[in-house]
Amino acid sequence: MTLEDYLIKYRYPVLLLTVVMFAASLYQLKFAEFNDDMRVFFGENNPQLLAYEQFENIYGKNNNVVVGFVNREGDMFTREMLSAVKEFTDQAWQIPLSLRTDSMANFQRTILNDEGDLLVKPLYEDPSTLTDEQLAEIRRIATTDGTLAGKLVAEDGSMAAVNINLIVGRGGPNAANNKIKIQSSVNKLVDELQVKYPSLEVYKTGGVYADGAFNEATLYDIKYLFPIMVVLMIGAMLLFLRSISGTICTILVVLMAAATALGGAIAFGIKLSPTTAMAPIVVITVGIADSVHILVTFFHALNDGKSKEEAINEALHVNHVPIFITSLTTMIGFLSMNFNDSPPFRDMGNVVAIGVVAAYFYSVFSLPALLAILPFNTKRQRVYRFKLIDLLANFVVERYQLVFVGMVAVIISLSMAVPKIEFNDLFLEYFDDSIEFRRNNDFFVEKMSGLMAIHYNVEADSGEGGINEPDYLRQLDELAEWYKQQPGVLHVSNYTDIIFRLNRTWNDDDADYYVAPSTRELAAQYLLLFELSLPSGLDLSNFINVEKSASRMSVSLANLKTNEIIQLDERAQAWAKAHAPALKLPSAVGESVMFAHIAKRNIESMLTGVYIALILISAVILMALRNLKLGILSFIPNVTPIIMAFGVWALLVGELGMSGGSVLVVALGIIVDDTVHFLTKYQRARRKLSLEVGDAIKYSFNTVGVALLVTSAILVGGFSILYESAFKPSKDLGLLISLSVGLALIATFLLLPSMLMFLDRKSYNK
Repeated sequence: MTLEDYLIKYRYPVLLLTVVMFAASLYQLKFAEFNDDMRVFFGENNPQLLAYEQFENIYGKNNNVVVGFVNREGDMFTREMLSAVKEFTDQAWQIPLSLRTDSMANFQRTILNDEGDLLVKPLYEDPSTLTDEQLAEIRRIATTDGTLAGKLVAEDGSMAAVNINLIVGRGGPNAANNKIKIQSSVNKLVDELQVKYPSLEVYKTGGVYADGAFNEATLYDIKYLFPIMVVLMIGAMLLFLRSISGTICTILVVLMAAATALGGAIAFGIKLSPTTAMAPIVVITVGIADSVHILVTFFHALNDGKSKEEAINEALHVNHVPIFITSLTTMIGFLSMNFNDSPPFRDMGNVVAIGVVAAYFYSVFSLPALLAILPFNTKRQRVYRFKLIDLLANFVVERYQLVFVGMVAVIISLSMAVPKIEFNDLFLEYFDDSIEFRRNNDFFVEKMSGLMAIHYNVEADSGEGGINEPDYLRQLDELAEWYKQQPGVLHVSNYTDIIFRLNRTWNDDDADYYVAPSTRELAAQYLLLFELSLPSGLDLSNFINVEKSASRMSVSLANLKTNEIIQLDERAQAWAKAHAPALKLPSAVGESVMFAHIAKRNIESMLTGVYIALILISAVILMALRNLKLGILSFIPNVTPIIMAFGVWALLVGELGMSGGSVLVVALGIIVDDTVHFLTKYQRARRKLSLEVGDAIKYSFNTVGVALLVTSAILVGGFSILYESAFKPSKDLGLLISLSVGLALIATFLLLPSMLMFLDRKSYNK
């Protein structure tokens, strides 16, 4: 008995096994964990991540919430608005896991009393008692002091912010629960404050809300895109297959494959992320092709007068090997994503690879068993027929020289545009305007500065205690001033803002003394007195290291492009080397720097994956076709669609982020399907039917053309839906793969046949 006979005879046990597999996969979903930490995109050996973690070990973790306040009636420097800022500042210390709270309300002002002693006290205490003159003085200090202006207070006085540093942790369920508690506590405080102060507008941002935005974007995609995907598939199936039973079978197969992919991934310990959450949509889109090929052949056999059992037999006999080959090559493509430098893309590749295997099993084993049970009316099971397919086949065979020259010209033209692509990964713009975090952060950037920042651990050349050296302080200030003149720089936080202010205070607030103290000893004395006077929780550990051999400089940026951030850092290091010998300025660190490098790193890391995938996929095709010439020939229509897709992307978009590297192998694994199905039918016509080249090409178009058109349309439509994602890497991935699949169909229908007309002239005997 053949496999087909076994599946028909033992259809009920096969379906029982299917139900068991599906149920086991659904059970695993209860153990799913979601990692919404933005650092999930970086591997544990990523050099930019390691540098940033080392920086955080010195100056503290950068887990924060920033709450901005705006007065609907105008100025923030009224008694009412200052009271609101102070109340929230005081209450923010009680937020779970709160480590430190900074705002203009607890900004530590330095003054000398009548006895010449240094006093350190908040900028204001009881706003209700402030005179108009005192309000004006508070406004002057808050909008001009380097520590506040542009960072916690808008320079025009229209906005004030409270920054809350937190101990959240990174990754895992505890971190996720902590963020939920923190956001809930912040929201409660904000709601109470707005009831008391009705004219108060509040905007929330910060690292905690940035991480939450990943979760929000994922939920948005699952809630809206997944149903659209299912509706699209149902519509396409009904249109092309003209069968309700066939459509139901296909939907069941791909939904079970998607569930098995997620369940299997969770069983292997893979955590979900905004990227891996897209895997079910990819599995559904990719897996549908297997069922379509079987059903198209099945319905053709029914229309030719065969019984249902004979039709199932023929559908499996004709399609099993091509489906196995395409499933294997697709799996190789997605597994090659393990070379990606970004863990979520590696995880997505593994999840989809599991889904591809599941789709193969459900299509080849479960689907025939379902077909054997469900009723089908042979008179109505007619697959939609495209006359255009026959016309195209005739045109390609008759005008193959013209078609070949035209395709080569298009390929060369588009390939010349590929080098114009720029790498740009601005993580704050990963989310579209439907995400509240994106809107809030854009508002912060407009008024003051947002989360986009780079940081430096600026060491003193003189070692321990070197931050008190006058030369170090002067050159550090000059570096800060240089940075303030650079395009895209919004604010610079610097240790000199503190020590210069102390020097001015000790000299009767004379503006001429807003400079470095004259000696190292004097600077050290100022610093010691200031630290001893600071209240608990507001020390300088976030500005200077324990040995006082280095200080922190943070540069807040507008939404600069990847190359602009890297070039800005390089210019700063070059300037420091030429003009600041007392400073040791390392490369910048921070999330912005990490994302600035990730796109290029992903492309570079994926090149190895592409080479290995190409070798393995080519080997699979060679073994399947057992024809060296056809195997080598298949390489060209498999690679050129990716080149053309990147060329079109260069012309239409011009910028590519971290998902670009993944597209190389994902698209390769998918588009091979067209070539394999076309060439297996072509080889069958040449060897078994002894048809000449032109007739064999027409046979391929006639037998598999509609199926390729249907599956490609579904693939393009399915991946195009990702363009509506709220998450930019998913949008880019979806659009690029859609382009690749669409162009792959063109290459299969035009380039491959015209090449066969030129190169495969040998006649085959039966």
